Amino acid sequence: METFLLDLRQAFRGFLRTPGFTLTVVLTLALGLGANAAMFTLMERTLWEPLPFAEPSQLAAVEAAEPGLPWNSVLFSAPNFEDVRTGTASFSSMAAFSEVRFNLSGDGQPQIAPGMRIGANFFDVLGVRPSLGRAFLPEEDDAGHSQAVILAHDLWQTRYASDPGIVGRAIRLDGQSYTVVGVAPLHFRLPAGVARADVFVPIAFTKEERAERGSSSFEVVARLKPGVTIAVASQDLARVMAGLAEAYPSSNKGMTAGARSLADSLAAPRRAEMWLLLCVALLVLLIACVNVAGLLLARGLARQQELALRNALGAPRSGLIRMLMAESLVLAFLGGFAGLIASAWVAK
Repeated sequence: METFLLDLRQAFRGFLRTPGFTLTVVLTLALGLGANAAMFTLMERTLWEPLPFAEPSQLAAVEAAEPGLPWNSVLFSAPNFEDVRTGTASFSSMAAFSEVRFNLSGDGQPQIAPGMRIGANFFDVLGVRPSLGRAFLPEEDDAGHSQAVILAHDLWQTRYASDPGIVGRAIRLDGQSYTVVGVAPLHFRLPAGVARADVFVPIAFTKEERAERGSSSFEVVARLKPGVTIAVASQDLARVMAGLAEAYPSSNKGMTAGARSLADSLAAPRRAEMWLLLCVALLVLLIACVNVAGLLLARGLARQQELALRNALGAPRSGLIRMLMAESLVLAFLGGFAGLIASAWVAK
């Protein structure tokens, strides 16, 4: 062991005498290893990390479809959502949501704020609580009583400097006054299809939306009752949608609905691109390994006289092999350490 530690110290000294070669090898390894470490971190967060919600296995995305089209290709209208919510027995709660964009003004420069219209029970369905203030009240889900807003945590930090007194203040969205009632939790992940939301307002279906069954613009998230499976819930949804298709053929003919776990629904849009990027990262690692092997081979050819002289002076072949292994170990350690630093910086 003492001999091997001596070989490690000599390897360090040798690499300090050749900084150009050492830096090239370390950076090459850091690029290949860092890219793969970063990709595995991103894949874990996107595909495998449990959702930050209470009892995430009970959460489901309710998706609709028409013949010949993929699931979730058709959204729900307000009447269809209400009928599905009251007609199914597999869910303990269900909430609709849709994306909107607002012109946010007041307390700084005006900005375009992506947002969501959400049912008053949206946060309750997901099993999360605002980090500040409260969620929406049922009466705030009625048109005319919906001038409440919940801020995303990032917007609260950047625009309002994490002001703990933000609750109760008024902001302006599209020129109308809204009262801040809460701040969403940090790292709150949104349902599939929603890239980002800075503000949340009550869905408050308008009179026109409640009357128009063919106007499909809402996605749905639900919580399964204990003991109910996704398959059973899908059958329940298909039964209700079949009844609606028969009752309203002009707008619902051919429509069906099913359930999918929310985790799968969140990951599905990004699964293919994640695997593609991982393949690219593995290719980068392979190229890096080939380049490092070429550099080591060239260095070994340049050191033939040195190794022959060591052997002639009595150094055993096992000692030479141990020395070369120590040098490779030092390079691998330095390259791996640099790669971990790079991946942590990229994936944070």
